[in-house]
Amino acid sequence: AVFFFGVVIYGTVSWKLKNNTVDILNENTENSKLYLEKDMVQHWIGVLDHTQSITDAIETILSAENCTAEEIRTNPELNKQIVNQIATPIIDVLHKSYATGIFVVLDGPSAPNSSDTERAGIYLRDLDTSSYASDNSDILMERGRASIAREHKIALDSQWKLGFSLDEQERASRYFFAPYHLALANHVTQDTAGDYGYLSYPFSLAPLDVQVMTYSIPLVLKDGSVIGVIGVDMTENQVKSLINFKGVHNRAENLCAIGIWNPEEATIETAISEGALFSRNFPDGILTCEKVKDYDVYQTQAADGSKWYTSVRELDVYDNNTPFAQERWAVVGMVQYSEFFYFYSEIRDMMGVALLVPLIFSLISVFFLGSMIINPIGKLVEEVGSYRGNGKVSLSRTKIFEIDRLAESIESLGEETAKAASRISDILDNVNILMGVFEYKKDADQVFCSHSLYELLGWPSIQAEYDYVDRNIFDDWLLDLVKHRYKDEENIYFYENPEQHWLKVSINTQENGNIMGIVSDATKELTERIQLERERDYDLLTGLYNRRAFREQVQKLIEENAPAAMVMWDLDNLKYINDTYGHDEGDHYIIAFANSLKKLLKEDDVAARHSGDEFVAYLPYTQSKEEIRSRMKDYIEILKAQKIDIKSDVSIPLRASAGIAWFPEDSNHYDSLFQYADFAMYTVKHSVKGIALEFDKQLYTQDVYMLTGQEEFSRMLEKWEATFAYQPIMDRTGAVYGYEMLMRPQLQHIKNIEEILRLAKAQSKLQQLEELTWKTATKAANQQKEAGNLIGSQKVFINSISNTQISEAMIEELQAQYGGLLENVVIELTENEPISDDCLEKRMTLSKQWKCMIAIDDFGSGYNSESVLLRINPHIVKLDMKLVQKIDQDKNRQVMLENLLVYTKKRRIITLAEGVETFEELKMLMNYGIDLFQGYYIARPELEIRPISSYVLDKVASLNSGM
Repeated sequence: AVFFFGVVIYGTVSWKLKNNTVDILNENTENSKLYLEKDMVQHWIGVLDHTQSITDAIETILSAENCTAEEIRTNPELNKQIVNQIATPIIDVLHKSYATGIFVVLDGPSAPNSSDTERAGIYLRDLDTSSYASDNSDILMERGRASIAREHKIALDSQWKLGFSLDEQERASRYFFAPYHLALANHVTQDTAGDYGYLSYPFSLAPLDVQVMTYSIPLVLKDGSVIGVIGVDMTENQVKSLINFKGVHNRAENLCAIGIWNPEEATIETAISEGALFSRNFPDGILTCEKVKDYDVYQTQAADGSKWYTSVRELDVYDNNTPFAQERWAVVGMVQYSEFFYFYSEIRDMMGVALLVPLIFSLISVFFLGSMIINPIGKLVEEVGSYRGNGKVSLSRTKIFEIDRLAESIESLGEETAKAASRISDILDNVNILMGVFEYKKDADQVFCSHSLYELLGWPSIQAEYDYVDRNIFDDWLLDLVKHRYKDEENIYFYENPEQHWLKVSINTQENGNIMGIVSDATKELTERIQLERERDYDLLTGLYNRRAFREQVQKLIEENAPAAMVMWDLDNLKYINDTYGHDEGDHYIIAFANSLKKLLKEDDVAARHSGDEFVAYLPYTQSKEEIRSRMKDYIEILKAQKIDIKSDVSIPLRASAGIAWFPEDSNHYDSLFQYADFAMYTVKHSVKGIALEFDKQLYTQDVYMLTGQEEFSRMLEKWEATFAYQPIMDRTGAVYGYEMLMRPQLQHIKNIEEILRLAKAQSKLQQLEELTWKTATKAANQQKEAGNLIGSQKVFINSISNTQISEAMIEELQAQYGGLLENVVIELTENEPISDDCLEKRMTLSKQWKCMIAIDDFGSGYNSESVLLRINPHIVKLDMKLVQKIDQDKNRQVMLENLLVYTKKRRIITLAEGVETFEELKMLMNYGIDLFQGYYIARPELEIRPISSYVLDKVASLNSGM
């Protein structure tokens, strides 16, 4: 132990453990840096690369007014027209960006009497970047003309002003002056304006406004005139949410910040910090770093003297040759010095314990091993010394062979000395329960009774170990006892002296003619048996039969062949009560219905609680069905008038829906009769609740799967089982772009996904079906990926029910198990149900979170096509097969396709044609510029991934060569 401790603590293992902690800190800081670059900087730069529409609008105004760019610096009326003209493209750019705000600042006055420090322009801020509101309700105007806000229905912020107040001496104004002055000095063009982008230090537009960081570039016209700047911002809280720094372990205090890094002086001027302790430890925001020897990490000292390990990773904000490259922005990850090597310290302490434990255990083992040998021998000596020959001797075992042999010899000797004890004592010594013994000796006038028998029967107690009772008296007691036998039991009898209980009597006739009897108290045994029988046959909550006992009773009545009605009830309000007021109140509701049902029953009727909220009754009748119909009608009216009190101030009506099947007309078998009544009740539950409906054979034939498939469907949800077919999606080159995963039910009574959807909707289990789809589809796709069948960036299209959303727990589970796959997923919104704004927003958020794509399925065939297309900018639109099929022969379809493509191409939406079944259709679609193709001509769905046939690929190649 000592050697092992020394090797671990003082060998290379110690250094490797510490270095591993440093690597984790650097890796997590690097991850935070990469996340910021991807989700902040790259998105900002990407947005500002697409501002041609704004400069075009400005050029249009200048041309229309016959003005020059120079007049912008002096003409407030011209600036007013420019701001009005660019408002619409500014709003469009803001909606497409990930930023929280966008602005354009012109180097000119906003009003005739404005000061020299005020500039004209517009500044909009998005209140919710995770969603898109077509009515601009999520946008606030920070700067700009109030008329624009009214025109575009944009609210004015409480800090709103007409123009921008800028001062070159203030750091908060550098977002304008820094890129603007450099652009003027270096004669930039529109193509080189992006090189002069500037990332600002956090500032507020107004004293009470939020802190923002901006990225701005010069606004340059085609002739090289620099007229202002355009930029986007992100609030301080939004930037903090992107840092996502995880530190090294949960125990340590972690801090993270971004700021400007000075490698020569090893200092960082922090701009935004994440962590509640940061401002307390570093109030001036300046970090002075010192390189740590032997490790790729720095050390920083806080204001209170505490030390922090610090990792610095530079952000690629500017290209090397750009004007602001000297401002080196960086992400800083920090972990408290005292907890940094916590894992190493814990291992060291554990090793110390591992050294001490064997030593302590050895001493304890020696002590207990000695005790295990010596103590049993001492105990054995005491037992032998205390024995006085008054009964059977029983000695403890020492588990030492020779000594245990000696104990056995002593016990044999003890048995010989105990032969004088009574026979009853010998028997009772081996019995673990209270019992009495009696013996009839042949030709004797008295019966031998043990002392314990007197106690058991409540007779006057005796001091002796046994006694003899007159045979005639004992015979009378025995004859009276057998009159009170319990049911068909041969040896259990009821006895009431001194109190009610049950006795078990066992009698044995010996070879010599003597009769030996044993009497024991069977009250507990019989009570438990009665309770078990009741629990077996009755529902404990309602007192009605359970389903097993009900079946037995009804089958007996069916054998008598008397006409009857099988009635199935389902409580209408139980789920609402359970969900709203709790299951205790739901139990009260069940009991109230059961008590009401008992009033309906007659002497020969049988009723049971079949399941949670389902009741069933078998009602024989003598005259006609009208007898049952009349009873049911009266009973339903009685139900309608009944209410039960929930809590203290709520009254709920007692309501149930019923289905009726007739014996023997509908069926003369229990199972069929029950199934028919259940189907009739199921039909009522999904049409007009609160009535009784008789079984309809024709309706049952049409929708039997809705009943017979319920268990299969529920079992499929419970076991998370689903099978998928894969249909390839081909791009214009013939390569496989991805596969649509199509659920294929492998069930006896359910034949297709449409029936699955109907069952899920009828049972309010659309969310369970949605979660089943996602969990099993991602699992199957991941297996295909690991098997090498799904390669590279090939997509998997997973159908998602439009008005249903998977839970956060399921999202976390999918991310944890299949995080590497989710970027290749395409969320395919089906057209079978209308989609709510809430569901749509969650799909958009999930798409951003997973960095995956959204597709609109069967465009033009359902509820959501045009609506969703206007509310979001989907990545893919799947054209419905009704539009695609025979498009080569139908001019109307061609015109519809042309109009749609004008819209999708302008918004850069990928188009996918479904249902391609002929070469002529494929050729026509390729000529129109469709991006992706799917259909039987390409490949049929298969339960395994297969390549597209060479015949189809040759046809595609021939089409491409002819274009």
